[in-house]
Amino acid sequence: MAATGQPFAGQALYLEWRRDETLNGFLIPEQDLEFLNESPDPRG
Repeated sequence: MAATGQPFAGQALYLEWRRDETLNGFLIPEQDLEFLNESPDPRG
């Protein structure tokens, strides 16, 4: 979670899978992500 007073305060931050030599990855706020719902249909 982003701390109070920080950009995106109160939001979950997710680490991108790719790595950057300088930053060791990138944090992405939840507002920039779209989550898929699980489907009860076994075909997806």
